[in-house]
Amino acid sequence: MIYLLQMPFEKELNARIDYLSNAFDSFFIQIDRNQDFIKLQSFPLIKDNTIIFYGHNFWIREYFMRFGSSIQNSTKIINSCDLLDRSVFNKQKNLYYSKCDDHGRVIRYPGSEFNLRFDVTQSEIEMLIKRSLSLKERIASAYRKVA
Repeated sequence: MIYLLQMPFEKELNARIDYLSNAFDSFFIQIDRNQDFIKLQSFPLIKDNTIIFYGHNFWIREYFMRFGSSIQNSTKIINSCDLLDRSVFNKQKNLYYSKCDDHGRVIRYPGSEFNLRFDVTQSEIEMLIKRSLSLKERIASAYRKVA
């Protein structure tokens, strides 16, 4: 399992690593960092072909324009506001997007209300509290399948 955190959210890195460890019962270690994102990987490696994204929608769009073909068959979980132009998702499979309001905005709730050190989305909360379900069931329940 891979987790990509857009660089503007770098201050949340340690808190997000703690969250991921709790949500997925696995450690996450940093394996790459560049000007755009920080890449974490589950340890021990969970070979489930899942990539989780956290970042602004314009960054998500750019990422898929550049790398979409290489991750086409991966399960992709996106924590971001909706894209207005979803054409970058053409030919993608197993794509899940955060739950949002009627205007495509993903609401972030104060993390302190959930014993977290970062503001959290509804979908992230559901992934954490539904840990008794299988990973596939949690993803299907916590996120909207868009492709």
